[in-house]
Amino acid sequence: MRPHQASLSNHPGQRQQPALLTAIGRAEGPLWLGRRRLEKYVGLCVVISGGAHGLVTQAHFQEWWGYGVFFLVASVCLIGFGLALITDAIDPRYMPGDVHRLRRLMYLAGAVGNVSIIALYVLSRTIGVPLGPNGGSVESVGGVDLVAKTTEILAVAGLVVLLLKTRRIVD
Repeated sequence: MRPHQASLSNHPGQRQQPALLTAIGRAEGPLWLGRRRLEKYVGLCVVISGGAHGLVTQAHFQEWWGYGVFFLVASVCLIGFGLALITDAIDPRYMPGDVHRLRRLMYLAGAVGNVSIIALYVLSRTIGVPLGPNGGSVESVGGVDLVAKTTEILAVAGLVVLLLKTRRIVD
C-alpha cells in the first residue's frame, strides 16, 4: 500500500490509524535513519550561505539597487529555507496531507534554487554580470564567495541524497 493512501486498520479493538501515519512510523526505521541529521546539516549549510549573501548585500546595494535586492531576497530565502530544514518545518504531526511529497518538493525547490545561485555566480565570474550598470563586467572571486559556494555545493549534494532516499517512500 502506498503511504499516501488513507485506508484504516481493520483490527478489532485497536485504535484505527490512517495508513499514512503507519507509513510515517515505519519511515523512522532504517530507511530514514539519517534523514533528520542530513536535513540539519543541509539546513546549516544553507543558513551559512544565506548569511554570506547577507554580509555582501549592503555593498551590492551601493553598486546598484537591483544587485542589492537580489542579494537581500537570496539571503532571506536561503536563511528561511535553512531554518525550515533545521526545525523540521514539515512535521507530520502538524501538517495535513502527504508530508513525504511535500518534503520532496521542498528538497527539489532548494536544490534548484541553490544550483541557480551557483550558476549565476559562475556566469558572473566567467562571462560577466548579466544585468545592471556593470553588465558584462567579470567579477572577482572573494573569500566570502568561496564560503557561500562551498556551502551551496554541499547543500545541493545533501538535497540530492534526500531526494533519492525519500523516493523509496513515495514510489
